[in-house]
Amino acid sequence: MTQHQGSSKPATFEHHDTVEKLLLWAIRIWVKSLQNKTNAHGVLSACFRQAGATDAHIAFDGMMSIITNFASRQIDVRCPKCPNTSSDEMRMVGAIAARQNQTDPLISDEILGPLVQPAGLRLLRGPVMNLAEALLVAELLVRPSHKPSSDIADNLEIEPDYGDDFVTIH
Repeated sequence: MTQHQGSSKPATFEHHDTVEKLLLWAIRIWVKSLQNKTNAHGVLSACFRQAGATDAHIAFDGMMSIITNFASRQIDVRCPKCPNTSSDEMRMVGAIAARQNQTDPLISDEILGPLVQPAGLRLLRGPVMNLAEALLVAELLVRPSHKPSSDIADNLEIEPDYGDDFVTIH
């Protein structure tokens, strides 16, 4: 079962704030669309536009494309209706939150490092920064839920539950 360190309860979708839910849902829809070979760009673009972050969709799509193409291992992304969240999903959300709250452009490398090859990390800096800024302009603040420090892996490396409610990107 996927859990937050030090907790006996699974990380649930419902405990996240609205902006985190938007990002988690967008990640899940994007991956599901990729798996099903369908096009979710219209839905995702409309969703970000409705939230007031019109420019966020392009950056989000870039971020997800790079993560998909440069994944260094299987990435645990849950199905859109799954009530639990994975540590991998939270790394993606955490990178955006950290970029909104830190001036160090390498902060996302530290958080996404366990998911993405080094070349992909360099490419991700732009889309993550652009997504973080697009959300900030729309006053959509992502809570910083993970420490931007070298021990982040200790805080997030959690044994994933590879049950029926996840999608493998890579």
